[in-house]
Amino acid sequence: MTYRYDVYGLLVDSDVDLHLDRAADDTARSADLVVRRAPGSSGQAPLAGRTVLEHVRDGRCWYRAVELGGGQLVLRFDGVLDVELAPDGRRAVWRPAPGGDEGVAAVLLAGAFLAFVLTWRGDLVLHGSAVDLVRDDRAAGIGFVGRSGMGKSTMATLLCRAGGSLVTDDVLVLDRHGAGVVPRRGAAEVRLRDGAVALADELGAAGAPLRTSGDARHALHLAGTPGAAAMRPPAPLAALVIPFPDRSHDELRVQRLTPREAAITLMRVPRLSEWQDHAVTARHFADLVALTAQVPVLLARVPWGPPFRHDVVEDLIRTVLTGDLPGAEQLVQAGAQAVGSE
Repeated sequence: MTYRYDVYGLLVDSDVDLHLDRAADDTARSADLVVRRAPGSSGQAPLAGRTVLEHVRDGRCWYRAVELGGGQLVLRFDGVLDVELAPDGRRAVWRPAPGGDEGVAAVLLAGAFLAFVLTWRGDLVLHGSAVDLVRDDRAAGIGFVGRSGMGKSTMATLLCRAGGSLVTDDVLVLDRHGAGVVPRRGAAEVRLRDGAVALADELGAAGAPLRTSGDARHALHLAGTPGAAAMRPPAPLAALVIPFPDRSHDELRVQRLTPREAAITLMRVPRLSEWQDHAVTARHFADLVALTAQVPVLLARVPWGPPFRHDVVEDLIRTVLTGDLPGAEQLVQAGAQAVGSE
């Protein structure tokens, strides 16, 4: 059995369920990326080649990508799986590591691996989520970006609870269209940590499909039912928001970064960190400079739950859509320091 997904501008054909929940309707179209499991397992022997990506934390290499002769790429997730990407970027073969969890492997294929492929192809990829909203007959998108654990998926879920529709979670791919920036449709569900279990249960009880993901998170389908509305192109982004959960204050505090501050801050919160390939990092920064010249980037100190307050979410939506941003220079400095210390 194979699964076909229309996500991030790619038609992905996979023999493992990636739970992206964006089924491809065009059965005649050739896949842009074919993903297949190879027999056996990967011994994860040392990789020899030009390192293009290497993420090391606490003395451990969590993931690494090398380019072999002829342009083939190997992306390794330590202790979980290896993925080999053909030179043309259209076919990938993966093997689990001995003892690797195949549920976690599916999560990494759907998220980090696709982010790697898209970045290598030259797309602008951020670590974030996006939601479409309609207020006063105006459609607008709001994106949330940041490192893991900063509340991106929770904020996207809260906006969906307020009437929005999920555009993507975890992998945020952006296209510039004229004067606007539009997110590509991606994953149709959010994966929430245990701190938001009450929110997951609330929306699950209201009818949103709920399951446990391969990495033991609470996965909620929030993209709505298929139909004309779901097929419309996503709305241009009104803003990108970097959320900071705040349990010490009761009021939402928002500050807009200057374009220069925004580009530097976004460089610190990539979907895949520690690229070693200069061409990738240079292109990414140039794209961020162009992005932040078009889209406001906001730091938001958000009163955090549970319980998650409806009024805070409505205040954030109103602030983004009206551009009514209070001045608080110290928040810019504190926010930039917090991002840099993550």
